[in-house]
Amino acid sequence: MLRTLPLLGLILLTGCSSAGPKPLPEDNHAFSFDTGQDGETEFVFTYFGEEAAPDPRLRRLQQRPTSDSGPVPGSGAYVDEHQLFLLLERELDANELCLDGYRIIKRRPTRHGITMQGRCAG
Repeated sequence: MLRTLPLLGLILLTGCSSAGPKPLPEDNHAFSFDTGQDGETEFVFTYFGEEAAPDPRLRRLQQRPTSDSGPVPGSGAYVDEHQLFLLLERELDANELCLDGYRIIKRRPTRHGITMQGRCAG
């Protein structure tokens, strides 16, 4: 019994420490894309943040902000950038876009999140 007690403590300790970052909610973002006449595909990915889940009827309006002004980066809630890009790549894969890669051409902080505009490579 005494030999298994340290082992049990180690198992409980490692189980708690391996939780990792919390994944971003799937319903707090919007994704749109457009393929121009030249065949070049551009996309817009907006993450709204946990505090600002929009009404689905307003997503189209909030997807393209009319102003470039926003809060100072880092002043809002922390967003795990790795999780953010996983969410973006999941949208690209679901729409079979940017199979040869992509470039983010513009990043703009919003009140509770971020908007990224990108272009597919190739």
